[in-house]
Amino acid sequence: LGHDMGEHGALDGPVAWKAAEHLIGVMVGHGFDPHKAGDLFTTLLTYTIGFSLVRLGRTPGVASAAAHPTEDMRGRYPHLASGLTHYADWLSTGSFERGVHTFIQAWKLR
Repeated sequence: LGHDMGEHGALDGPVAWKAAEHLIGVMVGHGFDPHKAGDLFTTLLTYTIGFSLVRLGRTPGVASAAAHPTEDMRGRYPHLASGLTHYADWLSTGSFERGVHTFIQAWKLR
């Protein structure tokens, strides 16, 4: 992290290790070997941090300009513009949960 954030703010330290121990234990209890469980934990952790940062970057109650595409935007970004009817769902709790489920299912197949 580049600087000391103390025991309660760091992503690496006793508090984080306790959470990782618990979650990896749950995965091992569901049939994952410890190495794959640790790998999946790291993937889910980074996914969660990234998803959270994107949500934090949004202003609550204010739709992105992309949610109301102009003709110019439709011409330049047709795939994005065609999916914007679902914009509000892209950063929803349901979207996050579907992502976690997808990661877990993919790891089971490995």
